[in-house]
Amino acid sequence: MAKLVTGILPALVTPFDDDLELATHRVEPLVRSLLETDIGGFFVCGGTGEGRVMTVPERKAMGEATVKSVAGQVPVILHVGGTTTEEAVTLAAHAESVGAEAVSSVAPAENPNNLAAAVEHYAAIGGASDLPFYVYWLASDADRGVSAGRFLEAMRDVPNFSGIKFTDTNFYLF
Repeated sequence: MAKLVTGILPALVTPFDDDLELATHRVEPLVRSLLETDIGGFFVCGGTGEGRVMTVPERKAMGEATVKSVAGQVPVILHVGGTTTEEAVTLAAHAESVGAEAVSSVAPAENPNNLAAAVEHYAAIGGASDLPFYVYWLASDADRGVSAGRFLEAMRDVPNFSGIKFTDTNFYLF
């Protein structure tokens, strides 16, 4: 069974240099400084980490640099949601291969307001590795008009579904 993720997990910023090239050499000092604050883990390549505007090779490199820098001290959750489901599946498999503890994804970019399409997207990601999978729920996801109960029921058979990273102002949805 996977270790329960607890505590505060900061959304790690992704360092770039002045030419907007990924600066993986800056990850370790950033991780080290945050580990001194007694955090519970890291959430990498989400919105704060610019994941959805990075290339797949950049996201892989950022995941590798973070996992290496953390060195097992706290869990690392890699956000794998991207432009396509195929990209997210590739990143989920990579996350497992580099030692991340879990993966997460937003709804599919190609059809975000369709519950069936979202569940299909999440099932593909959940099936791409044995890692726990967390849905990254954004305020715009509520536009589907789906109740929390219906959403959770639809997610029942998604492989490795473990929870939700809830990013919304309506705290009464779940």
